[in-house]
Amino acid sequence: MSGDLVWRIADDIAEDPTTHGSMVVPVVSGLDKTTVSVATGHQEYHPYYISAGNLTNIAWHSHGDGVIPVAFLPIPKDYPEQVWLACIVQGWCPQDLAKPDNLDDPTATRRMHGKTDCLISSYDRKTIWDSFGVQDDVVVSSTRFPRADIHELLAPDLLHQVIKGTFKDHLVSWINEYIHSVHPTNRALEIIEDIDHRISAVPSYPGLRWFPDGRNFAQWTGDDSKALMKVYLAAVIDYIPIEMSQCLASFLEMCYIFRRNAITTLALKQAKEHLEDFHRYREIFVRTGTRAHCSLPRQHALGHFITGIPEVGAANGLCSSITESRHITAVKKPWRRSSRFNALFQMLKIIVCLHKLSTLHQLFKNQGMLHGSTSMYMALTADNNWQPIEKNGEGEGDVDYDQEPEDDGQKEDVAPLGGPRFASSVSLARTRCESFSIVQKLTD
Repeated sequence: MSGDLVWRIADDIAEDPTTHGSMVVPVVSGLDKTTVSVATGHQEYHPYYISAGNLTNIAWHSHGDGVIPVAFLPIPKDYPEQVWLACIVQGWCPQDLAKPDNLDDPTATRRMHGKTDCLISSYDRKTIWDSFGVQDDVVVSSTRFPRADIHELLAPDLLHQVIKGTFKDHLVSWINEYIHSVHPTNRALEIIEDIDHRISAVPSYPGLRWFPDGRNFAQWTGDDSKALMKVYLAAVIDYIPIEMSQCLASFLEMCYIFRRNAITTLALKQAKEHLEDFHRYREIFVRTGTRAHCSLPRQHALGHFITGIPEVGAANGLCSSITESRHITAVKKPWRRSSRFNALFQMLKIIVCLHKLSTLHQLFKNQGMLHGSTSMYMALTADNNWQPIEKNGEGEGDVDYDQEPEDDGQKEDVAPLGGPRFASSVSLARTRCESFSIVQKLTD
């Protein structure tokens, strides 16, 4: 809601006399693949999520009902979601018409529904497939909406395009390939083992994660990649050329800007400079023979962050990590509760039941039925003078916690203090005390 795109659409609505009095209600949708059975055949699902566009990042990332699953879609294995949504040929950019062998072409024009319709009506199927990367046998879902263009609505994806894509799948892999290409096999394995030792030897410090086995993860996650970013450059700098180190440093500087909650115009300008440095320094991988070229869709998407952030806001607000955080409750746990045979229908029933229980829990809470613990409720009901707390419809009651309690002549430390009745944290003893007896303590 803080980007220019919403304001531009609102201006278009205001100029149309037939839509006066209407408002823009953005709906954020996300599609992401998840694997539920790694050890028994890699059972995959493609859940489709939607959310209101006016929620904060905290509401999106929390494990609530801000993001809900609405469908499970059949998608071919390893088919990029943005390619599927934009109905283009794999290897092309879903937002501009740059050729696959030169995706960073600065003269490439943007894709639009009008251009796609014109191409389909003017050229044969083979021409538009080979020359423009357009599939004419499918229709983009956003064509039914008068002010929605899927090529404009595709938001930058921090997780798959930056963190997992460019860093983990490209830079980390390329550096390992370079080490193997310039050293004998035994020496290359020694160097990679030393890099893992350096990563695992990072001292304990707030904000740093300890990797006991280096970068050898059984399954990489976004958190693994983000934690590895902080220590990877220092671990490999002695074994790679200076231009590779500069390439990695430029990428990290740009990545940390993209991950901010609020990005200023100056910060975006700095990110653009780091992106230009990254494009210049990454050619070292081509000169050393590690790569034949660097024209890759996920690295090309970094340039769309520069133009996309002013349009839709900070990239972490629409990151696919939001939908991945829902995989556990919306896909994996329902799958584990199923019989594992034709599990999809069972999963859908479980999701519906859990959603109803969550709604019922909130209704009971709003009515004051879940205030405190069960023992507290039994103790209060034993008191004939006790009355249920009246709620104001928002779940917080009519009690003003900011108001000072009235002085009834008692000492301040006798009566309970005003405020929400819950403990924010509980600290337990690190070791068990064998000689301590609660009964003996109470007796004393």
